[in-house]
Amino acid sequence: MMLIETLPTGESTVAPEIAKEIQLLQERHKDLKLDLMEADFQYDEILAQRIKKEKLRLKDQIQHLSK
Repeated sequence: MMLIETLPTGESTVAPEIAKEIQLLQERHKDLKLDLMEADFQYDEILAQRIKKEKLRLKDQIQHLSK
């Protein structure tokens, strides 16, 4: 099974199952952005910090899978 394919242009693509996982992570990251806005609105700093930490974890995971 090939996970990454290099195109003639030098760009690379990922396998469909990896692309689907990346898409799900990106959607979760976007949802957390809304949760963060709500936590900020409610002045819940502890929840806001947890959400920020989770957003960073997801971003790192997305970047790792995109390589």
